[in-house]
Amino acid sequence: MQNRRVLKKISLFLTIVFFVLSCSENKIEANQKENKVDFFQTQNQQKMYLLKSTDLTQDWLQYNQLSEYIKEINNEDFSMFMDNDIFLKKFFKEMYTSIPDDLNLSEITSRVSVVETDFWLFIDKLNSLHEKKKLDQQIEKINISFSNLNFQIDKIYIKKK
Repeated sequence: MQNRRVLKKISLFLTIVFFVLSCSENKIEANQKENKVDFFQTQNQQKMYLLKSTDLTQDWLQYNQLSEYIKEINNEDFSMFMDNDIFLKKFFKEMYTSIPDDLNLSEITSRVSVVETDFWLFIDKLNSLHEKKKLDQQIEKINISFSNLNFQIDKIYIKKK
């Protein structure tokens, strides 16, 4: 009789131990997934190629504004982009028309076009998903296309020197 009681107590104790261990493992896995997302987002931001020389862009207001918009996206501040299509259409139209003469080349306009396309794809996902984690890939694309624009501007600056 006492052996049964002891066995029941031992089995109850082991059940509780296994339950506690499995819960803590789930928490560890959840934390690891969150860290992967944070790392991925940080990685997106670090992939950006920044201009080495701002001489050609310092008076280009739309370029500087675009840079700020991308910083907002990387900081997950999407409020400016939600349901604001008319403003963004106007912004990109002005961006093309305000390209400085030294940069008004097909290499630059094509890069601006890619940035614009990536922005619209991001906006489309933003308005349809409502889940920030699914936007990481599109944020990375925006960073890459903006980096390509910056790289091209630097190449033109070096050629003009």
